[in-house]
Amino acid sequence: MKTTLCAIFIFVLSVNIFSQEYDITPYIKKIDEGKRDSLKAVFYKLKTNRENNASIIYLEGLLQEDAAKAIKFYKIVTSSHPASKYADAAAYRLVSYYYLIGDMDKADTYLTFLKTSYPKSSYTPKAENYFLKSATTKKVKKETVKTEKKEIPVDKKSNNNKKNDKIIEEEPGNLYSIQTGAFTKIENAKMLKTKLYNLGYYTYIKEKINNDVAYQIVFLGKYKSKAETEKVLKEIKEKLSVDGKIVPYEE
Repeated sequence: MKTTLCAIFIFVLSVNIFSQEYDITPYIKKIDEGKRDSLKAVFYKLKTNRENNASIIYLEGLLQEDAAKAIKFYKIVTSSHPASKYADAAAYRLVSYYYLIGDMDKADTYLTFLKTSYPKSSYTPKAENYFLKSATTKKVKKETVKTEKKEIPVDKKSNNNKKNDKIIEEEPGNLYSIQTGAFTKIENAKMLKTKLYNLGYYTYIKEKINNDVAYQIVFLGKYKSKAETEKVLKEIKEKLSVDGKIVPYEE
């Protein structure tokens, strides 16, 4: 009897593990080749009766054109299927996404999760590299600002100090913008840009490469104070249900 129960337990366990895995390697290859659109029709057939399959959930995240929507799928993989084949890849995607939108606290949280839960993961060095790039960027910006300040002429005997202070205050590092969306298709980015523009906001799009994927980032505004930026952030959330993040303004 014990032998039978043990065999049943092993069988059930193996079924549960197998249900989490599906070979999506050919589909990932197509995504890497830029053939995401051609996979969509195939994917929905593939998804039938596999809604709770960890690999399929991860693949659905990869197929999202809006990076903000993709994180929902990666979070399901890391929280509900932590033992799956793509759990560490999902954690890495979360690190890279939050780095992309400038939320370094959440990026660091998922980096810690990745290192703790999957100590042998090949994604860890890649994830850590984001923080190395961030530290390097901050150092360069700091040195640039210092040099620019030295080059500003200051006459202690004149009344030009206020003018010079104003110049320093309006340097790019002290201006703010709102990052409102990240898309793999420029058409989607333009749609959001138009909606914001029609409400009277200054908007612009910048391209950023992340995980070898080009994202079109929609930014809103060029504000001199964080308080003013926070006010606008609240406005667009109420008007368009758009969640944004305050970031330094980029030329």
